[in-house]
Amino acid sequence: MLAATPSAASAEARYRLTAALDLEHARVAGHASFIPDRDASDEVRFVMPRSHLVRRVGGGAAALLADPTNDALQILQVRSTRRGRTRLPVTIDYEGPVNASTSLVEMGLQDGWFPDPERTAFSLQIKLKGLPARFTVLSDGRVSHRGDWVSIARKAQGYDALIVAEPGLQSRKAGEVEIYSVHPDVEDSLVLQRHADAALKFVENWFGPGPRPMRIAAVDHQRAGGYYQPGLVVVAGKRKPFSPDFYDLDAGYLMAHEFAHQAWPEFGLPKGDKWLAECIASYVGLRFVEERFGVQKLDATLDLYRRFMPKDAGPMLTGGSEEPSNGALYFRGPLILFALERRIGRPAMDELLRAYERRPGRSTTTFLQALEQAGGAAVARQFGQAMRDPNPDPDPDLWSKEASE
Repeated sequence: MLAATPSAASAEARYRLTAALDLEHARVAGHASFIPDRDASDEVRFVMPRSHLVRRVGGGAAALLADPTNDALQILQVRSTRRGRTRLPVTIDYEGPVNASTSLVEMGLQDGWFPDPERTAFSLQIKLKGLPARFTVLSDGRVSHRGDWVSIARKAQGYDALIVAEPGLQSRKAGEVEIYSVHPDVEDSLVLQRHADAALKFVENWFGPGPRPMRIAAVDHQRAGGYYQPGLVVVAGKRKPFSPDFYDLDAGYLMAHEFAHQAWPEFGLPKGDKWLAECIASYVGLRFVEERFGVQKLDATLDLYRRFMPKDAGPMLTGGSEEPSNGALYFRGPLILFALERRIGRPAMDELLRAYERRPGRSTTTFLQALEQAGGAAVARQFGQAMRDPNPDPDPDLWSKEASE
């Protein structure tokens, strides 16, 4: 189970960053170097916050462009230089605000510059200065300390980097999962410890073993959900379920959803195909709810999805690079996937996802091709129509009943 499958063209790309953090003022200044694979395109694109100032670019002609999909980001496009068959490194000196403070550091794609995750996978070597010794540092790379510097190394190819640091994080083992939190013995941490290992086993029994170690960082941030990189999931330390009756269920669902992203990542997907990560991870999370808490709890959760799905959720497939709304991704999409399950049967649904997870080149087109092989041309066509329907009002159950007539 891999978080990303890099293309052959980018298999040797290397990213290096040396940066100084100013936690008092939540700023970063860094020097980054990227060496593309020799056979890759000369055009290299980087993602960075619009609030960052680029001081210098070396190794090619550069242009700053607005990111059409995210108002907070910009694209640095570089036409890299070759010397014979040798690719010169692209270098960037930059500075700007960062998601860091004296109490919490969270750095990822939107907090630094990284090669465009849709196009390029890379190994990485990061050196950070300015993290006090009291911070426990977690990353999807190997973390080491020398003097005032924290180093993070990752030989495997990936599409992003994740760095989380908080003072006083303590580790508790829950089966195969390491859970880090500042207060490991309070209920908001214990509920993760109760369900994490079962959620991981459920996902890995379906899609195969994932990376080790597998860690959860429960930190003091305000995001409602979680996010991930291979072997590391970050969630809010304070649990806020939509109902006290769903306290354990909500934590179990979240664990299974984020662990499912180890097999169904967003990284590397074409624009407009985010549903292949989020909707399927949500479906897997809800299947764990049924496994762990029973079919009645699943039915109650799906009823809540039907009741609270935004009226303007819109289609799952937009026909372009625009991603679906959160209402479509997290409410409508899972309901449509359960409708598909009822149409083709659970064994066929399980095998469809298991077989498709293993294949390279994921996209909506290749998924519909796999569905046609598993369930027939009519099912694939009807599923595609349901995903493209701009009107979210019809219950997907109506589609599944009509399709079975």
